[in-house]
Amino acid sequence: MENNNQPDNKAGWGVHINHQKDIGYPLRPEWVRAGNQMTWANIGVIVWNESSNKVICLFPQQALDVLDDLRESSELANMPFCLDWNSYTMPFSEEDRINWRNTKNRRHRLSDNISTSSSLILSPEQAQELLIYLEKHQIEIRDLADAHMKDVRKVLGRVYSIILSWGRDRQKKEQKSP
Repeated sequence: MENNNQPDNKAGWGVHINHQKDIGYPLRPEWVRAGNQMTWANIGVIVWNESSNKVICLFPQQALDVLDDLRESSELANMPFCLDWNSYTMPFSEEDRINWRNTKNRRHRLSDNISTSSSLILSPEQAQELLIYLEKHQIEIRDLADAHMKDVRKVLGRVYSIILSWGRDRQKKEQKSP
């Protein structure tokens, strides 16, 4: 695995945090190709595994869910851990994320260890290293999640304003029509 947020190009797997999109740092391992290159440059927690030729980007809220799952896992030391992008939520607040975790059965474990395009099977050792990494960077990830949620709220506010203005424009046109 990598150290100090710099991946080791010789390592078969690892994790790092991207704070900005497309910054080109840290350098991606040589085996990362095509669609994985785009994922490597996304904002969030990037997990990669050369043997499965996969790169997964977890949005900050999803990384916090993974951290909670790893902490709660009683089988972490004995069984592979399925890191499945589709098993996690995109909430608008930390309170929403916690409430969602308490009401949904969101873990999608693969019993046959065959991963899908949006999942990555981690060995017990890799899962333990991921847990340590996420715990070490939890505050950084939470700050990134808070910033991401603020950005999402701004965008949604703009979208709602546009939709409402369309409705007002339509009403004005209908009032002018005989």
